[in-house]
Amino acid sequence: MKNKLIVMFLTFIVLIILTPLIFEKLMNSKFDSMLLRFSQQNGIKIKEIKNNSSYLTTQRVFDVIVPGSAIDQNEIKYIEFQTDIKFKNLPITNVEFLNVLKKIVLKNNKTIPFIKDKIKILVITPDFKVYKYKIFNNKIDMPKADMTLSWQNFNGVYDEKTKTLKNENGLIEFKNTLNRLKIYNIKTFLQDTNNLKLQQLHFNADFSNPKLKAQIVNFNSKSSLKFSNDTVNIDSNTNLDKINVNNIFKLNNLSSDFKLNGIDKNIYEKIKNKKYTKKDIDELLEKGFKGKFDLNIKNIFFMQNLGFVNLKSTFSIKNANLNQINSKKIDFLDLNVTFETSPEFINIAGNFFKPIKQMAKIENNKAVIKIVINKGNININGQKIKSY
Repeated sequence: MKNKLIVMFLTFIVLIILTPLIFEKLMNSKFDSMLLRFSQQNGIKIKEIKNNSSYLTTQRVFDVIVPGSAIDQNEIKYIEFQTDIKFKNLPITNVEFLNVLKKIVLKNNKTIPFIKDKIKILVITPDFKVYKYKIFNNKIDMPKADMTLSWQNFNGVYDEKTKTLKNENGLIEFKNTLNRLKIYNIKTFLQDTNNLKLQQLHFNADFSNPKLKAQIVNFNSKSSLKFSNDTVNIDSNTNLDKINVNNIFKLNNLSSDFKLNGIDKNIYEKIKNKKYTKKDIDELLEKGFKGKFDLNIKNIFFMQNLGFVNLKSTFSIKNANLNQINSKKIDFLDLNVTFETSPEFINIAGNFFKPIKQMAKIENNKAVIKIVINKGNININGQKIKSY
């Protein structure tokens, strides 16, 4: 029994001694596989420049170059940063990535010199599935623009399984001796999968200088791209509680909704990457698409109360081409628009665009304009105006 206890004790000691070595191999192997997969999928170049690993810890430093195309930024040639990776060689450990931005190179090969070493991001993951990140508070002085840019509280989480990235309560501030713009309570949510690209944004904003004070309260936007085998659907909506500019212009409770459905997927990709031709646009118009745009504003104030605005519209385009559009033929377009507002708004708008006042029909203290375009015929408030 005594010998067995000694053997078990020695075995236990050996396991304790070997554990860091074993997990160092396992973690580095897993990490190397992750790096290889990541670089192969995104075209990112990763080069190890230092290895300070020890018996109990692994510390490796990499130079990383990310092409602008990998992050859908066509104006950027590449971004270069240095990544310092640390973890303990133990069964349960967090892997830490400290990323320091070194260089941003634009398509014209120009760099942004004042940004070097200013942006530092710490990423922590226990399993290479969920990543918590923190962007360290800092500021950038831009002498040529006489401007200082600062940021605070950008902390969030990236989930590899759901491909989602979210951040809450960030703050960005631009200021110089006369002007100050503060964008705060910034919340973002991104999702990027094969079939869906989703973006959500919330913020408040204040701007001030000696002559102007402006405020935006509770701005929210949501946009999505949904992909099928052949088509792309675009959906974008925006709402906000209030805009106030020097108490001269005020806007309360705005909401808008914009949709495009049935866009050819291959042509969309060419347009997004700026690699399309006139033939591609003609093909897009020939195949066609449809959509809608709605706008609602509860109240507008500009030197006086101008009341509300409601706009609802649907449209579809098919069997068209650029030559046909340039010749002003519109038999390819189906359009339905209903515009309702206050008589006060129509009177003000009529000072800038006289036809809008002539088209409006006053009903129950509302100014109403209904436009229908079908098979080249234009009807306004039920009356045929012209054919094309």
